Amino acid sequence: MYVQAIQDQKPSGEGDVDAGGEKHTPAVVYKRYALSEEKSFKNLFFDEKPQLLQLLDSFMTRSGKFAIKGFPYKLGLLLHGPPGTGKTSLIKAVAQYTKRHIVTISLGKVKTNQELMNALFDLRFAVEGVDLPVNMTFEDIVFVMEDIDCAASVVMARDSKADAPKRQRKWYSTSSDKLNLSGLLNVLDGVIDCPGRIVIMTTNHPEKLDQALIRPGRVNKKLMLGYMNGGQIQNMLEYYFAMTFNAAQCTRLHALLEEAETIITPAAVEALCSEHDDIDAVLDAFARIGCVSPMAT
Repeated sequence: MYVQAIQDQKPSGEGDVDAGGEKHTPAVVYKRYALSEEKSFKNLFFDEKPQLLQLLDSFMTRSGKFAIKGFPYKLGLLLHGPPGTGKTSLIKAVAQYTKRHIVTISLGKVKTNQELMNALFDLRFAVEGVDLPVNMTFEDIVFVMEDIDCAASVVMARDSKADAPKRQRKWYSTSSDKLNLSGLLNVLDGVIDCPGRIVIMTTNHPEKLDQALIRPGRVNKKLMLGYMNGGQIQNMLEYYFAMTFNAAQCTRLHALLEEAETIITPAAVEALCSEHDDIDAVLDAFARIGCVSPMAT
């Protein structure tokens, strides 16, 4: 997993020099961390999981619509929902399933459109403590922009008339060209090809995002990750305890959920699984506390 680090920009005209003496645009500096393989689709429980897996399979094998000549061979996902509903866990599962590295792009750390373009197209990742940049291809990476509604104001919905002149700016013009929505849109869906690229964006508030950012073509699939229903809770408990619900437990679970005044997140159910030894103990906890309030990851 590669996480963008805060760095001082080099003066204009300076750059990295490779072994042959050739000057390149400075590589973005990242910190590298090992990614746990514990989170996978086996332990994620949401209604659209079969459809997402089918989409990923088609993308990886270039089958279905991705086999059609002219159909863009890139994948954009928008994950949205309240805190604690599994957005970050799903990103890890996608990376594990596709056998790719996660590269995080923090829009709050990106100052210009050119910096953003370098981050997503340069494919050379300078890692702290490593002498030479790590070279990868689009098919090695899942690019991630988490909490984009909090990271940068450029993604927020605009008044079309007030912002119309800004949309005509050249997004690639100079290194001092301040990051704007036009630059972000062109990086996601511009003239430069990026075959095999996966980009995942997350937000707690999709209604705040500019619709141009999440339109079809830039986003292939929008996934709402919400609070858990009875079937999802049952599947999670059966997975973690390696037990099958009996009829009495099924009846009790659904009765507890109907009586509960609060809602429950996947993070909350996982926390209860870690605190108790079997299904009945978790159901007892549900009964004592009247289900569980939402918990943030």
